[in-house]
Amino acid sequence: VILGVSDSTWASDVDDRRSVSGRMIYVNNCLVAWGSRKQRHNALSSTEAEYYALSECIADVMQVKQLLESIGRTVKLPIEVQCDNQGAIFLTANEATSRTRHIDNRYHFIRQYMKDGIINVTYVNTKENKADHQTKNLPRDELIKVRVSYLNG
Repeated sequence: VILGVSDSTWASDVDDRRSVSGRMIYVNNCLVAWGSRKQRHNALSSTEAEYYALSECIADVMQVKQLLESIGRTVKLPIEVQCDNQGAIFLTANEATSRTRHIDNRYHFIRQYMKDGIINVTYVNTKENKADHQTKNLPRDELIKVRVSYLNG
């Protein structure tokens, strides 16, 4: 079972106002891939920043899926990908509106994976989003809490 978890911070860099994406990929509840990076484009809203982060997460999920299939493993579909932004989840299943038409088409591959039943994007509460710490610096106490949670499963 593959699980993807996505998050972003919107316009978090005070110098260039670009957002940061974070993602974590689990296979059978074991963390196998993760990443955090500044987004290439300036997002005009938190929804757009989350949608960009979601697309990066899904690209990684698809790489893990292909790797597992290449070694003869069966992957259960649809693969759940969690996101804490309702607007970004809405964009995965709906056509662009006048407010979102500017979003680069390269991110809309998510929709095809949804239509094909390969990916299912679900909502996760921000406080329960495992990728949240991938998008920002944490105070020492919170960092220790995150480390302990990984050690204890």
